[in-house]
Amino acid sequence: MTAWQPGMTITAGRLMEGPDPVITTTGVVAATGFTLSSFVGRKCGGITQVELAITVATDIAAPSASENIGDTLACTLPEGYRPLGVVSTSWGDGSQAGEATIGTTGLVTIRSVGYATATPAGRNIRISETFITGP
Repeated sequence: MTAWQPGMTITAGRLMEGPDPVITTTGVVAATGFTLSSFVGRKCGGITQVELAITVATDIAAPSASENIGDTLACTLPEGYRPLGVVSTSWGDGSQAGEATIGTTGLVTIRSVGYATATPAGRNIRISETFITGP
């Protein structure tokens, strides 16, 4: 970000500069049945991007072959890296994918898995999302 000084010339390039991003790699709390593999959170100008990988420690299984999994809490994002409203996103592990939500309190919930199959322990679920967090 430009630190404006007396006598500086206003240019398009200087006007287009934004604030420096704030980056963190800490503060995520894994829920029971998961372990955190990695996390990066970036904030800049009211926009937040989160990228996380969580490893399934306990199988996530659907009640039956014709039903999907129940809502499963995976982790909680740190304060300051949470959306203003509930965000629906997707997750994937290279073999399976499904829907997840990120709530205003930072709760990341796995809501479905494709084909209502089990997600075995050891799978590394990845979620990446960008959302508005305000100024």
